[in-house]
Amino acid sequence: MIDRVVYWLFRLTILLMRPLPLRTGYWVAGHVAVGCYLTIFPRHRKALNENLARVLRSNDARFIDSVARRSFRNFGKYVIDFIRYPAMTREEVRRRLRFEQFDDLNAAARSGRGIIIA
Repeated sequence: MIDRVVYWLFRLTILLMRPLPLRTGYWVAGHVAVGCYLTIFPRHRKALNENLARVLRSNDARFIDSVARRSFRNFGKYVIDFIRYPAMTREEVRRRLRFEQFDDLNAAARSGRGIIIA
């Protein structure tokens, strides 16, 4: 049952978000994601904050909370990109992608040892 609800919520999100300008979609998604962080996932929020505190070696709860919110906000932006990608033209994809270390990639390729891109 929950799978169907999630599926239809995602379809509704696609329907509502795809026609919006990109900046507006990012703004809406960022706020919805932070709202989810604050309200829907309290157990996951606690685990996330504990993990961030460990990784960032910080006990500053305000700092950890701000990093977690930013992570959720960025995930919301990722969802917008995911939703919009099938409708993008090649030119829009080229314009939006930035690859700043092409020289490093070429050097790695010339080494003959293989490349892992993540």
